[in-house]
Amino acid sequence: MDLNKQIKPTILVCGKTGVGKTSLIQAITHPGTVPESAISDSKPCTKDFEVYKTEIANFVDAEGMEPGSKTIEEYAQFVLHEVNNRIDSGKPEKVITSIWYCIDASGARVQEGDKKFIRKIGEQRVKIIVTKSELLRL
Repeated sequence: MDLNKQIKPTILVCGKTGVGKTSLIQAITHPGTVPESAISDSKPCTKDFEVYKTEIANFVDAEGMEPGSKTIEEYAQFVLHEVNNRIDSGKPEKVITSIWYCIDASGARVQEGDKKFIRKIGEQRVKIIVTKSELLRL
């Protein structure tokens, strides 16, 4: 392996269905990186994990945590399984370097389920990203 080769960060973006995970990735990447068809206001679009590559970072868009579909524990295991699979691949460029957990700002607070997920994954590993703040009324 060439030690001079710089490895891009790989960021896994996760959270509840509808919080704006894919929209966040679309907003911070070049136009066309995330197709319009990957975003919907009415139904979940992402299944399993979708990878969006850019020049400076790779984003792994996780399927949303759908209430009634998976428990918080099951969703945490779903995310951790992907993290571990990428470690086990033996390919440094695939390893998750950061986990972004998205919370919809319109909820006005971190809910108990959010706290439980963050504790399951590990507080040091998760960055909380507040989405949809532009929808708040001040």
